[in-house]
Amino acid sequence: MTRVVAAAASVGIFVLLCWDAGRRLPEAYPNVGRCQSDPAKYAGREVWVIPGKIASSDASGFDLIHGHGTVRVRSNSMPPEGEYAYVRGVFQADGTLRGTGIEIDHGFILARAGIIGLSLFTLFFFARVLIRTFRWRDGAFHPR
Repeated sequence: MTRVVAAAASVGIFVLLCWDAGRRLPEAYPNVGRCQSDPAKYAGREVWVIPGKIASSDASGFDLIHGHGTVRVRSNSMPPEGEYAYVRGVFQADGTLRGTGIEIDHGFILARAGIIGLSLFTLFFFARVLIRTFRWRDGAFHPR
């Protein structure tokens, strides 16, 4: 009985820690979408954008498509259109980002496809193990 209570307490503490982190971390490390929802509040905060697609590029900066929309990054670098980039910058009150660092990820699409393929392989492997080990009969799984 002591083990059951200890396990339940451990799970409860873990859930409370996850809940607390879910409430505090987005405010401590806001993403670009959160910053764009209230530009005056987040002006001057450092923001990381993980991989976004370069929509257009000119001498004053570039437009970056991220998970929540598009943001204008003011920077001297002119990355090529269509590439994926990690961007670090300081959010401005006008809704733009003053870029302080950029890294082009040339292999993003290939890496993303590899992760999806590996996930599907794992899913199909465990589904096959489940089907070969158990049989659905009378509304329940029964061992073969």
